[in-house]
Amino acid sequence: MPVTTRTRRAKPQTTKQSLAKEDVDGYWSSELSDPEEDTSDWEDKRRKRPSGSPQKKRARRNIAGSGSANSKVRGTTIKLSKFPTLPLDIIFEILSLLTPTDLANLAQTNTAFRSTLASPHASNVWKAARKRTGCVPDCPPNVGEVSWARFIYSAPKCQECGVSNVHHLDFALRRRVCKKCKKQKLVYVGFFAKRYPGFNPAMLELIPHTNTGSSSVGRSKVTSKFYWEADIYAMAKTYGEYQMDIYSKKPGAKAALQKFRDERVEHVRTVLEHTEKCQRWWPDYVRYGYDLQGERIQRQYDVLVDRFRELGYEDQDIKSIQQMSESQSDRVVTDRVWKNIRPALQTRIDTTMCVRLEREQAPIINSRKRLVKNAFDDYKRTLRPIEWIHLPPPGLIYAMPAFRSLIYKDLDVPLEQATCDEVARCLPEDIAAFNDKLKDRLLYSMAEDGAFGETARKAKRPPSGIDKEGCLALATSVFAYRTSGVNLALISYEDVAAHLAWTGTQPQSHGIDFYIQMADTQGKSRWVSTYYYLRSGPSTITSLIEALSLDPETTRPQDLDSLDRRFLCEGCNFLNLTYSWRTCISHHYSAHLWRAPDFTALNEKNSAILRQKEGTDPASDQEMWSCNHCTIHLNDLQTHAVVLKHVQETHAINDPEENVDLFHAYPTARLRPTPQQFLTADPLQQHLAADSA
Repeated sequence: MPVTTRTRRAKPQTTKQSLAKEDVDGYWSSELSDPEEDTSDWEDKRRKRPSGSPQKKRARRNIAGSGSANSKVRGTTIKLSKFPTLPLDIIFEILSLLTPTDLANLAQTNTAFRSTLASPHASNVWKAARKRTGCVPDCPPNVGEVSWARFIYSAPKCQECGVSNVHHLDFALRRRVCKKCKKQKLVYVGFFAKRYPGFNPAMLELIPHTNTGSSSVGRSKVTSKFYWEADIYAMAKTYGEYQMDIYSKKPGAKAALQKFRDERVEHVRTVLEHTEKCQRWWPDYVRYGYDLQGERIQRQYDVLVDRFRELGYEDQDIKSIQQMSESQSDRVVTDRVWKNIRPALQTRIDTTMCVRLEREQAPIINSRKRLVKNAFDDYKRTLRPIEWIHLPPPGLIYAMPAFRSLIYKDLDVPLEQATCDEVARCLPEDIAAFNDKLKDRLLYSMAEDGAFGETARKAKRPPSGIDKEGCLALATSVFAYRTSGVNLALISYEDVAAHLAWTGTQPQSHGIDFYIQMADTQGKSRWVSTYYYLRSGPSTITSLIEALSLDPETTRPQDLDSLDRRFLCEGCNFLNLTYSWRTCISHHYSAHLWRAPDFTALNEKNSAILRQKEGTDPASDQEMWSCNHCTIHLNDLQTHAVVLKHVQETHAINDPEENVDLFHAYPTARLRPTPQQFLTADPLQQHLAADSA
């Protein structure tokens, strides 16, 4: 390298003349300053220690490229110390392969590289680097290549506060600052006199200005003028020194001020001309940045595709992740990144693959599902029948990873029932894990809608240490299931689990894509258009609980079911219709959603009269009943009368009790009694009377 040493320059004295000379480029307080101008021996200064400080010995390590003279790479000895001795044209040829950012970094490694890259001979190297990376214009007046490269290619962070995503460059002020900092530090020319009454307005023509305010990026008026506050103070200091010389009658002071003014006016003119050139170039650079970013994203997407190919997935399924945010991020797919994004991407690919195979290989898939269903039924036979109510539906069992592999992979290998039975041994743990995930999902939904206060809502997570089981068991924990634009209210976690089981039995039930999302996604995520916290529900339930003089903090749905009282809706009391506590919820939601709930509880005597008036339970004719003493109705649910007769004859129970000897298998789909009119000579006295029982 032609320049390997350089004589240290004497530090100039800080005088008015030196300030004027140093600040002629207009960077009074900007970080965009030329290292060649203000830093002579960067490496020497980095190593320089205060006098008297102890010298610490540093161990030297032979690391290729880090200062070792000789390094072995694959058996070949490389003498890195030979690089500075190469001919200058060869050195520049090598350096021309670097980007402007690489050149700037190299210029700050030591004195030799700095001197070489700052020499006029290196100008073509910098120009070639800028041309390859967006055709960036040449440096502004009095700005070095390193400073210009840092300004253009630095990370999109505000130079003042460090906030990210600041992509707009102000070429007139030569700063990259956010809107908040602009609002604080930009001074509009119309407010200058009022804001700085002691400053001479004539000095404004000596300071570069921008026409872009704090909130007008891309929409500024050409005639608008905004000045940076630090530039104003710096110029006021220098301008004041010249005026002080004139006031002190220093010889040649007026001529010095005039010369300074002429130089600054010319400088401002050249800065604004360069700014116009940069502003014309900027849209092309933005497009170049988008294209470059798109290329980087495509390269990282290709890395993801290769990784999933190695896992055995096919391209027709992998392409489903192309538009996912995890696949469109501009970052290198390291092992850590892969670990974080793989679950979401793999879930999407699995979903696409399963949906495709159900369409293309329906006979094989259905036969395998039957084998898994047999294993699931065998597991259900080990439970008390009433526990079936809250078990996941078969569709979700098919979507669990262990069974999903049996059903949808290795289709050319026959699947045996014994294999399914072996995998089914883990069903208790798998189902328990899913139930925990479902509970976490519901709690996150409650937190996001403010059920636990403003702090939890902002954090989008439930408070730490919350009693998950107790909270989700309360009657005030009301959730909804959205279908066809209608919200079905579900009370507590048990209602949600029971509804999920029931939907799996319907002809228009969810497909495998829905169940895979439920089985794979984390507890803090939401299912689209499915179970979520019903914000208006708790107020309705609370009004019913308080009408019964109970505590909303402890009341559970079972408590309200055991009382089975009837209520009058004060919102339509002219009809005198009475409702059960569950039908009160749907009634208020459909008829009085925008009105505060107001229900009056009838006493037990009048509630009993109305229950008798309602007649036979409409749910009795539903074929959704099962015996709780045997598994005869596992896949053959019957009406209440048939199951009642079975319990009496087979199990010798003369007076069977609901939820003890027989049960309704799908409580959330259970028909409710029709509202009845409450007619009496003095209705107010009747339904407000205290319950004598």
